[in-house]
Amino acid sequence: MEPLIDGDPQYLGTYWLAGRLGAGGQGVVYEGYAEDGARVAIKVLHSDQAAGQLAKEAAAAQRVASFCTARVIEARLEGARPYIVSEYVAGPSLRAAVTAGRRFRRRAAARHGYPRRHPGVDAGRPLPHQGDAS
Repeated sequence: MEPLIDGDPQYLGTYWLAGRLGAGGQGVVYEGYAEDGARVAIKVLHSDQAAGQLAKEAAAAQRVASFCTARVIEARLEGARPYIVSEYVAGPSLRAAVTAGRRFRRRAAARHGYPRRHPGVDAGRPLPHQGDAS
């Protein structure tokens, strides 16, 4: 995890942000904590990205079986900083897994929000599934 930088919020809604898990073309993923202390991942779009894309991503994640992806806890799609809160799943980022030699099929990657035409986009964000990535 990287520290927060100038311009990063310290809170989003009721979630306290501890640091950055990754950043890419769409936005930033933060490690955060709920009021009850639960560890969460919070994806925030860059200001020039459409909130509609985040809504599609939240809807898609909610349709996938819970053993395949992190559970969506909350989606705040209005306001200056739309975000999705999901359960935190410990593990390597996609970039780390690929660097270590792990291979992914394009269809599987696309199902998890990685565009088919650009494999590896947002490669710094955490892998969107539960379990060990090795």
